[in-house]
Amino acid sequence: MTTSEGLFITEWIREYLYAHGFTLFWANLINAVVVVALGLVLIRLLDRVTRSVIVQLFKAFSNKTKTTFDDFLVESNFPRFVAHLTPLSVLWYFIPIGLYDYPETAQLAVKLASMYFVVLCVLIVRSVLRTTKTYLKAGYDQYKDKPLE
Repeated sequence: MTTSEGLFITEWIREYLYAHGFTLFWANLINAVVVVALGLVLIRLLDRVTRSVIVQLFKAFSNKTKTTFDDFLVESNFPRFVAHLTPLSVLWYFIPIGLYDYPETAQLAVKLASMYFVVLCVLIVRSVLRTTKTYLKAGYDQYKDKPLE
């Protein structure tokens, strides 16, 4: 669905509400609430599906390989954090559509999503670093006495 199709849907909802006796203010407000609620439900479902699929794929891949690095990646929640990137991209798509009539609120929501993206990137990097530390300590005797932390 393109942005113009998404805006078409919000326009249709707004016009439907306006045609059924709602004032333009209430039609805009109810439209925003409905579109945001539907978007959040879709994002939540997408988050659960992508998380379960990615975690299961990582576990299956980890079981088939001989190295322990991917096992440590699974233990450090790396797949779970990576799975949150897909719903976040959908959220970035829905913010301008759902909050089209409220640009200040849309701008705030984009900033909050950007902050969440930064936190998610930090969690992913920490997970990789923790995995590397655990891998080096467990797999190589030469690094056991080195300060990796």
